[in-house]
Amino acid sequence: VRGSVMYPFILSVYPGLHAVDVADIQKKYGPRKHEAIPNDLLTTATPLTPINREVRLMAHLVSPSDIDYYRVVVPSDTVGTMAVYANSAEISLLMPKVSVYQGGTHRLLATNSAPRWEATATIMLGGLILGQVFYIAVQGASADIFGCGAYRLTVRF
Repeated sequence: VRGSVMYPFILSVYPGLHAVDVADIQKKYGPRKHEAIPNDLLTTATPLTPINREVRLMAHLVSPSDIDYYRVVVPSDTVGTMAVYANSAEISLLMPKVSVYQGGTHRLLATNSAPRWEATATIMLGGLILGQVFYIAVQGASADIFGCGAYRLTVRF
């Protein structure tokens, strides 16, 4: 099928996955499963509890419009900095975007998208204070098939 990813010639512009590609993938692997944890709003953000100043988890975005929210409190043994990594390398084709909001006011502090065709979005924040609350949002950096997929979230203090 012309326009399909599997078409035997390289097209000058990648048009995204063709319906035939999606049908073939779903025939082999089944349809995409819905999220087990509903954390699509700041009010339903998944709480993160750092162990040894770090949190690591695996999650996925089920569609290009999906956003996963997490809530984290600066632990007592922090050195005043926080690094947030959303990484999809060797996991999926997701190009992630990560944003950090300050708790209470929900003021956007930082946002960063993975460079085109790369798999890691990173944010580094300094000057943290014990007990501060932050919200982390992970979403796709594009509105096409590269806007959904599995990712590894790491938050390090």
